[in-house]
Amino acid sequence: MNKMPLISIVIPMYNAEEYIQETLNSLKIQTYNMFEVIIIDNCSIDNSLKIVKKYSHYFNSLIIIECPENSGGPAKPRNLGIDRASGEYVAFLDADDVWEPEKLKIQVDLLQKYNFICTNVSHIDSDSNEITKKIYTQLFIKYGELEFRNLFFINQVSTSTVLLKKELLKNLRFNETDSFKCVEDLALWLNVLSENDCHAYKIEEALVKYRLMNNSLSSSDGKKMMFIKKILARCDYIIANNRTDLIGALFFNFILYSIGRILSIFKVNKD
Repeated sequence: MNKMPLISIVIPMYNAEEYIQETLNSLKIQTYNMFEVIIIDNCSIDNSLKIVKKYSHYFNSLIIIECPENSGGPAKPRNLGIDRASGEYVAFLDADDVWEPEKLKIQVDLLQKYNFICTNVSHIDSDSNEITKKIYTQLFIKYGELEFRNLFFINQVSTSTVLLKKELLKNLRFNETDSFKCVEDLALWLNVLSENDCHAYKIEEALVKYRLMNNSLSSSDGKKMMFIKKILARCDYIIANNRTDLIGALFFNFILYSIGRILSIFKVNKD
């Protein structure tokens, strides 16, 4: 492996004028700088593109792709970015998330042994203030070497943390259908981690600031919909790969969701 491989950073963007500058600034201060930045604009109607174009002189390579129409989600822009990537490795970053300065360097140091590396995350709000988020599933998060079953039980891969070898993807891409919106990443990672040549690792250190936004997915109905979609993604994998041995894991997910709902009710009553 080249000790300083080129990394293609794929950033899907839609109306991100409030955050894209902070996101790109976190790339400017990366201690590992052998990368190209690929921004795919999903028909933004704000000043996102204007802001991005001002950064062309900060990076050795800044590629901007403008989608002809809005796809309704980040799956298609990410796929366009993957197809355009010229790096040996591909990293993903959402247009409102932020990388810590050592993020890429720490991951690159592990590439001699692993070809899929993700990290832990911290959380920030819409004003970039750090927030504490108690997650009951944290007890089941696996750090160190990551196996397919770890991911199938609990979705523990945040897309903005992922760095992987491009050849691992083969013909695999994010699912662009509406039914997989918001879980297209889980569906892809399930397929990638099930490959025999995938050697995955999760870093315990939080190297990405993941922005929590107030949107419909934060509501009770939104969380139920996300749970259903995650089950859909897992069922799709089971059917497509004839993995009936994983049906028990679906029941485990239902139990975890039920525990989460009970804890939420207790919290509301306590407040």
